[in-house]
Amino acid sequence: CEVFPVLESAEQAQTATTLGRIPKTLAMIRAGKPVKIVCWGDSVTCGGDATCEEARYTSVFARRLKQRFPDANIEVVVVAVGGSSSHQWLYPDALKVPEQWRRMCDWGKIEREKPTLLTIEFVNDAWLKPEQVEATYGDVMERLKPFGTEIILITPHFTMPSWMGFKDLRDKDSRPYVMGLRQFAAKRGVALADASARWEHLW
Repeated sequence: CEVFPVLESAEQAQTATTLGRIPKTLAMIRAGKPVKIVCWGDSVTCGGDATCEEARYTSVFARRLKQRFPDANIEVVVVAVGGSSSHQWLYPDALKVPEQWRRMCDWGKIEREKPTLLTIEFVNDAWLKPEQVEATYGDVMERLKPFGTEIILITPHFTMPSWMGFKDLRDKDSRPYVMGLRQFAAKRGVALADASARWEHLW
């Protein structure tokens, strides 16, 4: 069992989290215009191990937005399937995804929502190398262009050290996927919520 002592606030942690990269969404929120935020991902976004629905990160996110912008017109929609990866949603034919999973992981669900903002969390994409991150999330950006959707990428939490290639959980996060997300966000000017660095900083 690993116990992380939380001795500092999130604001004190050193991360690559960016500010100011969702200007359209923020402007709409402040103007009181309808804003739809779609949270896309796997079991983390579903709230897999959360003690209750209110403890899911998506629920906490929605609640804190309401606290910060009490007069805003914000709808937070969860579009997620535990155990899924982005490729199952994006490339079902290439992966020969079974019909049951095709119905669950249907990219059309996101397009039909026409999100103002899309958050992307996939710990199950952790096998991607930086060049695959560029291709995959570059494709997502192209698909969302018709809707003018802004994006927040979320780096993944820590998992078992052996899965991450770490000797222990004190190692600095050097996963290629995490590096790829940070590089993609910097290159494309996309917002990044660096959860991985927060985990790394807990020690």
